Amino acid sequence: MTPHPHLPGRLAGSILSDADASWAVSSSETKYDSPYVSLGIDTIVAPDGTEHGRAVVQPNDAIGILALDEDDRLLLVEQYRHPVRRRLLEIPAGTLDVPGESAPVSYTHLRAHKTVLDLVCRLLLEKKNTS
Repeated sequence: MTPHPHLPGRLAGSILSDADASWAVSSSETKYDSPYVSLGIDTIVAPDGTEHGRAVVQPNDAIGILALDEDDRLLLVEQYRHPVRRRLLEIPAGTLDVPGESAPVSYTHLRAHKTVLDLVCRLLLEKKNTS
């Protein structure tokens, strides 16, 4: 990376990537756990030995289906989302909330429970299984 000519900071080169780094965790406490998300507090140890509490939000695995018809129209479902207190349009999706459930099984689950176009789901499953 090189210094930016006019602003603080640096310019990324043609290859931009995250860097591996890990600080020790001296303690970890789960504050909330549900089928959708887990919330906890990790106490991490900085390189200088000081400890810092950090909130850790871990959403459970989920899967979504981007379904297009032959005219490239996108299938959306309308769902009430309480945090924004609105009904939102979104792609059909759901959590992998059955222990051991895999993504292809979840496609079938979504098809059964979200009335996703049967043909689209079948094609997605076939493509996923052949990849």
